[in-house]
Amino acid sequence: MGRDSKTGRRRRARGSLSREEIIAAAVALADREGLDGLSMPRLARALNCGVMSLYGHVRNKQDLLEAVGGSVLAGITVPEGAADDWQGRVVGFMLGLRQALLAHPSLAGLLARQGLGHPSVFAHLEQCLGILRAAGFGPEAAARAFYALLTYTLGFVVWEAARNVPGANGHDDGGYAGAWQMLVDGLPASRFPVVHALREPLATVASEAQYEFGLAALQRGLQSAP
Repeated sequence: MGRDSKTGRRRRARGSLSREEIIAAAVALADREGLDGLSMPRLARALNCGVMSLYGHVRNKQDLLEAVGGSVLAGITVPEGAADDWQGRVVGFMLGLRQALLAHPSLAGLLARQGLGHPSVFAHLEQCLGILRAAGFGPEAAARAFYALLTYTLGFVVWEAARNVPGANGHDDGGYAGAWQMLVDGLPASRFPVVHALREPLATVASEAQYEFGLAALQRGLQSAP
């Protein structure tokens, strides 16, 4: 058992590392420091091993990212229900996805920036598209409806998570809503009367209420899809 040349700590015993442990540590590191902070050297330090030890379990950084995304997505299920209940089941899946992404906000950025080929991605896609087809959506409409719901959810979480980080917008107290209220307080009411009048709902634009309002609007529009 050798020592890490930078920390002086003894490295873990050879053969004591597993792919599952690496993925769990990578998820935790991404949660703390974001995807930009997820590097092989940092992950190796977190696991008290050498970088080359990681490559015995993951091929490269892309393989690691696929595994990180897949491990989180695999925990999301499409709710049980009638074969054609797209509003309960497909929309229910999106609600679960939002909660998972809020718990692991760096994953929202990963999914927005690149596609993942993890088996759980295709399992969810197969289920959701099948439900939409059973509900009467045509082939193209089913695909477009699913991605309308998915991209809305991903985009909203990217927006929402950034505004609900402690200290966002330079204000530790009151969060985003408090920061917004302070900004509005600094605007002349004579020039921005509508903004002042709507200050309370405007302060909740990064909230569950706003997400569900948009989701409901999408559902109403999709009901008329061919």
